[in-house]
Amino acid sequence: MRNGHPAAVPANPSIRQSPHVSTPVRRRWHRLARSARRQRPLDQHRPWTRRDLPATHDRASANIKALDQHLKVGLEDWTDQRRLLETVPGIDRGSACAILAELGPDLTGYRSAGHIAAWAGVAPGNNESAGKRRSARVRRGDPTLRATLAECAHAAVRTMDTQFQRWHQAHMGRLNYKQSILAVAHKMLRTIRAMLRDNEPYRNLGIAYEELVVNRNASRCLAKLEQYGYLERIQAAAGPDLQTPGENRSG
Repeated sequence: MRNGHPAAVPANPSIRQSPHVSTPVRRRWHRLARSARRQRPLDQHRPWTRRDLPATHDRASANIKALDQHLKVGLEDWTDQRRLLETVPGIDRGSACAILAELGPDLTGYRSAGHIAAWAGVAPGNNESAGKRRSARVRRGDPTLRATLAECAHAAVRTMDTQFQRWHQAHMGRLNYKQSILAVAHKMLRTIRAMLRDNEPYRNLGIAYEELVVNRNASRCLAKLEQYGYLERIQAAAGPDLQTPGENRSG
C-alpha cells in the first residue's frame, strides 16, 4: 500500500529471470513501473495483470519452441528441400517450413506455374475486354501460403542487388506498393517451383527487368505520344535535329 492505494506495479523477479526477455524490454518494464508509481494509482486488478504478462509471454515462447521442434521432426525427410529454399533472399527457416508444409516437396502435381500461382493466391487477375486491360482482383487461394510469400517478398525487395528488388522497382512505375509486392511473391513462387523441380539452389540472375519493361512498352507508348501530338511538341521544342519515329521510318 502506498498513500492508501495498492502498489501500481510491484517488482516482478520473473522479468529478470526469464531467458526470453531482452535487456531493452527489461529496461522499459522498470521505466513503466517507476512512471506508474509517480502517476495516479491503479486499481487492484492492474498489478495482477502486469504480474501475469511475463508468465503469459513465457508460455507463448515455450509453445512456439515446442511447435518449432514439432515442425523440425515432421519435415525431417524434407531437409534438402528446406535448405534449397533457404538460399532464396527473404526466406528463412520458418518461412521455408511453412512453404513446404503448404505445397509439399514435389510440385509435379500442378499443371503449370500459373496453376500453382492460382492455388497460392498470387496469380494476377485477368479482366480484359475489347483489347483493354482493367484492374482485377487476384484469387483468394491459400491464405497461409499467400501471407508467407508476401512476407518473404517484403524482405526480398529490401535485399540489395537481387532480381526480386529489380523486379519490384520495375513494377513500381505502374503498380502500387502492395500490387508490386504481390508481383514479387508471384515471381518468387515460380523461382521456388524451378528450384524444387531441378533440385538446385537459388542463383541471382543479373537481369535488368526495368529495361525489359521499357523495351516491351516503348513502341506502344511512342505510338500513343505520336497519336496525340506530343512528339510534335517535343520536336518543336528540341529543334530540327529531333525526328519523329514516322519520319525515321520514311527516311
